[in-house]
Amino acid sequence: MTFKISKDNIVYYSNFDSLTDCETWVLANLGSDCIVQVSDEQVPLASLEERLNSDLNFGDSLIREFLIDNRIANVSSTDSITVAQKFKDIELLARNGDIRTVKIVLESTAIDVIFTQDRKDKYLTMITTYLASR
Repeated sequence: MTFKISKDNIVYYSNFDSLTDCETWVLANLGSDCIVQVSDEQVPLASLEERLNSDLNFGDSLIREFLIDNRIANVSSTDSITVAQKFKDIELLARNGDIRTVKIVLESTAIDVIFTQDRKDKYLTMITTYLASR
């Protein structure tokens, strides 16, 4: 079944086996402030290759966003090495398109002066939005 999921003026269409499955996923990933409705829209299931390409592209865009934020934060060369070591596993997972695992690892990554709570929230929101749109 296809469901329309609305949150903050953003609308997603996604396939789930049941309304309960959809609501459970939405609550766990997007929070309780979403509206879920059965939809007549037909969301075609992507092939494995299409999903992999999409995940690889998103992983690359996530890495680019992280690097841009590092430049905005004016991360020093010394700090850059520390940040690279801290995020090497996440970078590898993102480059391999394993976005669900990136989310799990990122959720447990400690914040610090460079990787602030705002940045962590930003990346988790990006990932959650992406996963909801698949």
